[in-house]
Amino acid sequence: MTAQPAKLDEVDFGEFLSDQVDKNLLEIVKTISLLECNATNYAAYLCKVFPDDEVMNSFLKTWGHEEFEHGTALGRWIELADASYNFQDAVTRFNAVFKCPEISDTKSIRQSPIGELLAQSIVETGTSTLYDAIAKSSQEPLLRNLCKIIADDEFRHYRLFCEQIERYGDRDKIGPVNRLKIAFERILEIRNDELGCAYHTANLYDRPYDPGLAIRAYEKRAFPLYHRQHIALGIDMTANACGFRDSRRWLKCLCPIVWLAITTRARYLEPIAD
Repeated sequence: MTAQPAKLDEVDFGEFLSDQVDKNLLEIVKTISLLECNATNYAAYLCKVFPDDEVMNSFLKTWGHEEFEHGTALGRWIELADASYNFQDAVTRFNAVFKCPEISDTKSIRQSPIGELLAQSIVETGTSTLYDAIAKSSQEPLLRNLCKIIADDEFRHYRLFCEQIERYGDRDKIGPVNRLKIAFERILEIRNDELGCAYHTANLYDRPYDPGLAIRAYEKRAFPLYHRQHIALGIDMTANACGFRDSRRWLKCLCPIVWLAITTRARYLEPIAD
């Protein structure tokens, strides 16, 4: 690995200020903490995609463990912010209802090992920008510090997945255009059942599960956090992962469109009751 992981055990949890906790941010953090803890299960799935690659398997197991540490650190903050919340119970509930994909005949759900690596680099793009957005929005010093550290760690993971894509080479013969297609499909999957299930399990578990409601509730809280710089960074990282080394054209064309879509969606959701 090219960089050291975050040292979350060195964070001073004594700097927590209960009167600075934002309810919307709390609900977002409850959601993403469950997704982080699920990374160990996803790492096990990815290892099956690369059954004979010991280097890849070692990397994936380390990645899954580090993501799990993100989740547990956030879980510790959540229990400070909401004394009635039991983080481990929430993880157990989530694992009981959401299962990682199964692999059949050594073929991934994307039908391509390198497609899986690319898709995960897109996830790291999204999480690094999200944590930075939370850090910039939060007035609570402990959450702000945790999210700054985790954002840096997610960016490091993004770079490591890109390194694995380069190491794996072009044996799948997937060019930049097809990589972009995979990336776009993975971006659309952000609104999939995993996110909705995590939001419901963390925040609405006393109600019947309504995937559409859960996704809308999450987006209503998350979309207003983003600044235009987060959109530009996400586009740049996505273009780089897909093999487009000059992202200036992508930024010029896509940034205004994506920014308009995000802000329009945020305004639409704002008056809708959860």
